[in-house]
Amino acid sequence: MSDSIRWSNEGRRRLRSATFAVVLACGSSGCRQGPERTTDLAEAEALKAEVDTERPAELATLRIELATPGHAGKKLFLAAAQTPDGWLKATGWTAAKSAVVTPPTTVVEFDSIPALPTAISVFIDVDADEELARGLFGIPTEPWGFSNDLTPFFGAPRFKDAVIDVQAPATVARIRVRGGEGGDRGEAEAIGDDR
Repeated sequence: MSDSIRWSNEGRRRLRSATFAVVLACGSSGCRQGPERTTDLAEAEALKAEVDTERPAELATLRIELATPGHAGKKLFLAAAQTPDGWLKATGWTAAKSAVVTPPTTVVEFDSIPALPTAISVFIDVDADEELARGLFGIPTEPWGFSNDLTPFFGAPRFKDAVIDVQAPATVARIRVRGGEGGDRGEAEAIGDDR
């Protein structure tokens, strides 16, 4: 084998190793920032088509009852998104609130939210940095929850799986907060309807 061919094969091996290292480094540092959820263009268009934008939406009160098993006095952050563009992003929500956790049930209400399909995400800020702490592979280390009591197994949950139908004059959604240290790891206590 000639020297130029040997160098070329060794160069290719080095290039592959370097590429693998860069991909691994980018992937692991990207996880610290949280996985960016990209929505398939066809999925986004289909969801936008479901929402009638020609007619203004009625306004509704959205009451969210959260099964919060622990972390009394800690701050809870909740975001409601009505488009895939605002789902699990730092901005772009329809509405967002924070509240103090009051076990076993924390209640948050949004007054005057458009009566449209809505996906809700929530987390308890255990370390008080106002951001969802994440560990290896972007998995949350603080308690979290999603509308429809969604439990994602691989990757971020999809907008269309978390959507609930908000209807005027009022809608009640129940979410179990789990995961992270102090979150519910099994079946949550049922939230009673005695108000």
